Amino acid sequence: MTASVILYHSPEVEGEASALAPWCQLRVATAPPRVAAGHALWLDDSGLALIDARFNSVFRLSASMLDARSRGRSLLLQACGVGRGRLSVLDPFAGFGLDALQLARAGCAVTAVESHPLVWLMLDDFNNRLGADVDLLHGDGMAILQQSRAQWDVVYLDPMFDIRRKRALPNRGLQHLQALCGPHEVDVGACLEQALSSAARRVVLKRRPKDPTQGAPSHQIRGKAVRFDVYV
Repeated sequence: MTASVILYHSPEVEGEASALAPWCQLRVATAPPRVAAGHALWLDDSGLALIDARFNSVFRLSASMLDARSRGRSLLLQACGVGRGRLSVLDPFAGFGLDALQLARAGCAVTAVESHPLVWLMLDDFNNRLGADVDLLHGDGMAILQQSRAQWDVVYLDPMFDIRRKRALPNRGLQHLQALCGPHEVDVGACLEQALSSAARRVVLKRRPKDPTQGAPSHQIRGKAVRFDVYV
């Protein structure tokens, strides 16, 4: 990865910022600056945050986001078969990693892959500050799948949904992901075919409730906002 990401940092965290120099262009600031366009990172004693020209405040991953997903019965954990021994899980489209971290918190051995350097840096920092045990890789998730054969018990596929016009905006994290990584179409069928040859036990595909079904899932687990198609 070339040092193409701009990282602003407070003087108090110069040591932490220096460790990110191989991936970032470092600039000292006393507060998160406004950028004219695009995105940059901000580092202070609370960790990495995202600067987005469209917003007045930075966006930061927080433990409360993860805690909110851990309350009550989790459809994700049910779909992945969590509770049937310690499972190894590959998440090749990690994004900001909340699903991967939830699976790790539930006792899974998780490998997560993220291709966008800025998103990967934020997730890596968040993973370390939480003391989580996710094995985080920067690279092409499809390439990881193509190089493996039955290496993981579960392959969890969460390719980014295509952007649809609607009145209500998605949550802020998804807005950032769409701006950074999209819009682009993912060949869901090709991802699924490759995942089926890489999973020892099951593949879980996350979709919107009304999205067309790919192939012949063993069963589906439906929520209000998402649907998990399970291939055993």
